Amino acid sequence: LGGVGTPMVELDETGRVGQYEVIEASHPAFAGYLQHRLNQWRFEPAKKQGKPVAQRFSQRFDFKIGRSSSSSARARQAAPARESDGPRLVDPVDD
Repeated sequence: LGGVGTPMVELDETGRVGQYEVIEASHPAFAGYLQHRLNQWRFEPAKKQGKPVAQRFSQRFDFKIGRSSSSSARARQAAPARESDGPRLVDPVDD
């Protein structure tokens, strides 16, 4: 089973999540997972002239739920459409 979820996220210059809103989810469970996890994840912040900056962005995450003993969803950051100095998920927390 798989699906997608897309949050709109505000990051501070340290990569910590501030406010966020799930703007797309192929299933309510993926929206719930994102809402639960976003405050625990850390991102590498965007940079402007080589210095970290706060930023608001949306990012699509692909979900895969396997038939293993663990039934929790695993989110994977979708590949960016183009290279940029934008934020990147660096510390996902899994159960």
